[in-house]
Amino acid sequence: MNMKKFTFLWALILMAALRSYGQPDPAVTAASVLPNPAAGVGGPITISFSIGNNGSVPITGADDINQMGFSISLGKAGAVPNNVSALSGSILTYFNVSYVASGNGYYAFVGQQKTGVAIPANTLLSAVISATVAVATDYSGPNSAVADIGASCNIAPSPTSLGVQVPGNDFLSSYTRTAAPMPVSLVYFKADAQANKTVDVSWQTSMESGNKGYVVERSKDLKSFEPIGEVNDVAVNSTSLNTYKFTDANPYRGTSYYRLKQLDLSGTSRTYSAVPVTLDGVYGVYPNPIASNNFTVSLDEP
Repeated sequence: MNMKKFTFLWALILMAALRSYGQPDPAVTAASVLPNPAAGVGGPITISFSIGNNGSVPITGADDINQMGFSISLGKAGAVPNNVSALSGSILTYFNVSYVASGNGYYAFVGQQKTGVAIPANTLLSAVISATVAVATDYSGPNSAVADIGASCNIAPSPTSLGVQVPGNDFLSSYTRTAAPMPVSLVYFKADAQANKTVDVSWQTSMESGNKGYVVERSKDLKSFEPIGEVNDVAVNSTSLNTYKFTDANPYRGTSYYRLKQLDLSGTSRTYSAVPVTLDGVYGVYPNPIASNNFTVSLDEP
């Protein structure tokens, strides 16, 4: 290698090392939204960021050119209350924060380092926002289930640190989605003993989405359930009331339990709570006492 090129290369390396040594680093290093997924519109969420100085010397805050700033923009979420007091955490010790409209009906928290308040080296501050979900996640269409409820944070580096900013820690976002709607909204599920010693199982829905069908299950002890029939003539997608019925022609005598399993087109299923039913009958040995060699044993089984 040419000596001049070699010397120039080492000079560049040395300059980069000197510029990156002992410098402040305004940064955002962590973000979260909880719970994940969110409950639904109006459901509470907590949005958190870690913001501050990730460098090895303080950000002095002495004047404008020695101060950092940040902005946290909300997406499909509203602060609670709808003002700056929705923000809490150690961030407030070092920053003056305002709450401003950011467009599309949403708001942003904008912070500027307080004059004369230094952010020590390697000091990350908590910024915690209390909020609620404003818009439910869209689970229909080709772009369904996009996580877009939460916030993003942009760091405004201090002018004195612009030339030595570490790449990759000036922007961070965290988003969640609302829980997917259940494929079926069940109005009721019941089991009724009939005079002919059968059991009619019936249920009604007010909404069905991607519904494949139902399985009726039966148990004597609430521990072990067996499938006894299927209903596949269903409304795949519906927002009307739909009523279904299945008859167990050979039920258990005495008390037994029925439950419903719903199957959807995606291959998942949901099992609903069991309901009891009592079928009256005669149990034991009769006639009693036995007068001949002919007698009948009736058990508490189908």
